[in-house]
Amino acid sequence: MSTLKEIREKYLNSPKDFRTDIESRIGIRIQKVEIIEDTFIFKRLIDNLENNELDRINFTPPFVIFTLVEDINGYTLKIHNCITFNMGKKGLVRISPTVDNKIELTRIEVTAPGKGTGTLLMEFILDYIKSTLGFIPPIQVELTGAVGLGETYKATPINKQKKFFEKHGFDVVTDKKHLIKMERPFQK
Repeated sequence: MSTLKEIREKYLNSPKDFRTDIESRIGIRIQKVEIIEDTFIFKRLIDNLENNELDRINFTPPFVIFTLVEDINGYTLKIHNCITFNMGKKGLVRISPTVDNKIELTRIEVTAPGKGTGTLLMEFILDYIKSTLGFIPPIQVELTGAVGLGETYKATPINKQKKFFEKHGFDVVTDKKHLIKMERPFQK
């Protein structure tokens, strides 16, 4: 698996070839590529992983993911590290850094919707962030009605996603046809 630094170098050596290679594999035209570095806040969350004993939650050490987000201008490919916390086969929550030192919740997925697992994962991630940092920075989420691509693709109605995040303190920042951006404000 490549590191963010290796991917950035490959992209900078030939942006057009990099984009064309990915487009041919996924069958989607990419308008823009964003490579997001680890922020100070995200690095602190990574550094604290080894210091925490997590009850019933496992974590995957940071690794690079590619995220596609569609808006009215087309698809943006975001490339960034992530940390994934999972409850075995019950579900997972994944976070990543943003360019403006927020946290992005890039995936929350459960195997049995409506049973409270999503709420447990959300409460866990908020507690982990608060206990590590002493505060909760703004957390953003981009709702498209689905997560994943190819074999990891999973659709969930965008209104259902929106209601879930509103229940956990997120407010709508942008509401467009195929994309709702929500953010949970800074909390002491």
